[in-house]
Amino acid sequence: MAHEKMAQHVSLWRDFLSKNQKIEFVWVQLLSYSGKSLIRMIPVVSFDVMVRQNLSLPFPKAALCHLPGTCHVLPQSMSGPSRLVPDLATLYPQAGSDGTRAVVIPYCADKSGKRLPECPRSRLEALCEMLQKEMGYSALIGIEVEVVFVKLDEHNGTPAYKTVNHDHSWSSMTIEDRSFLHVIEAVVRALMDVDVRLVQFHAETAPGQWEFVLPPSPPIQAADVFIKTRDTIRDVAAEFGLHATFYPRISPNDYGTGSHAHISLQHEGEGNPATCEAFFSGILAHLPSILAFTLPRQESYDRIGNGIRAGGDFVGWGWENKETPLRRIEENHFEFRLLDGFANPFLALLSIFAAGISGIKRGLILPPEAGSLVQTECLSKEHHSHSIPLPKVLEESLDSLGTDKDLRDMIGPEIVQSYIPTKLAEEESMKRWSASRRKQWLISEY
Repeated sequence: MAHEKMAQHVSLWRDFLSKNQKIEFVWVQLLSYSGKSLIRMIPVVSFDVMVRQNLSLPFPKAALCHLPGTCHVLPQSMSGPSRLVPDLATLYPQAGSDGTRAVVIPYCADKSGKRLPECPRSRLEALCEMLQKEMGYSALIGIEVEVVFVKLDEHNGTPAYKTVNHDHSWSSMTIEDRSFLHVIEAVVRALMDVDVRLVQFHAETAPGQWEFVLPPSPPIQAADVFIKTRDTIRDVAAEFGLHATFYPRISPNDYGTGSHAHISLQHEGEGNPATCEAFFSGILAHLPSILAFTLPRQESYDRIGNGIRAGGDFVGWGWENKETPLRRIEENHFEFRLLDGFANPFLALLSIFAAGISGIKRGLILPPEAGSLVQTECLSKEHHSHSIPLPKVLEESLDSLGTDKDLRDMIGPEIVQSYIPTKLAEEESMKRWSASRRKQWLISEY
């Protein structure tokens, strides 16, 4: 079996090279717990040897907890070596490289090749297998990628970002939009070149904001494609002297920027509607803890609230209601609205699926619908008195995660016990920064 798997990997690599003959370098891209890309660059000749000899790449396990700049946190459990094992099914030619660079996403393993329990990608894969083998269900994820295009505008020597246009609104095509359309169409062409087939794309509400809708895929592939899409959008924007940012809310006067995830469950046979509802009920039951992964920075909480189509203030769901965290679209199809561009998508989806599977195991019943009114602030006092408020700050989400044993065990205690101190240290390391410096850095990095 191992020989067959190795032969399959070599075949994938040969096929990729035959279609991309200008490749000179391969980027192995690992996402840290903070959602930042960590890159190891390998000449194609050396990578070819790695593939043919079934080698992996040495990498410190502590890199998963890497922090901005020179600051690092090293939970005791994260000490020691690990290996990066490239998943060759994720290979693609990088936009803007003239076909000379390839990118591949790895998973983390020990020297023997066994997946590390601290690896979010591996743990998400394990939970998806559990969902299918033990419960007979598979899942599809389709993510709506919102992004704001900005340009660098230095004022008195201080760098700042400005949106590319202002005469712009949801699904509009203003004169300003038309003058910018060549950039958007270049993004779509580049995405097609790396095999991302968008469902649609359109202008969003905030200045300079656009949405690119990804097709539904199994969870691991959905996260892989999400990463590839974000990077491709940024690479193309840079070719035009612009920057594409996923910062959650650039201005308090405008709507925010999210990455809403559409989640649907399918059964091999007829299935049981109660099982689907138990899955989504599990998400609601653990939502305050999930937000530690899906809204992972303090700025994430500036995007959510009443009346701004960002999930409202309380745990709940509603049919076609964008003022609830879970918007129900079909019996087995919900939209998770509290996910943003700061998140590591493997950790985010891992927390969501851990909660959902927990809900199925516990036989949870979906609570009553939050209400049909558009704005949560208009819901009755009786409804609010029976609702759980959403965390208002990251610390509240982390506190909830720290006491949520059921979710912690389902996610994997090795991940949670490293993630919480990483996020706390991350916030502590940036306290000495001014608000302006912090915002500009986060816009530039995310």
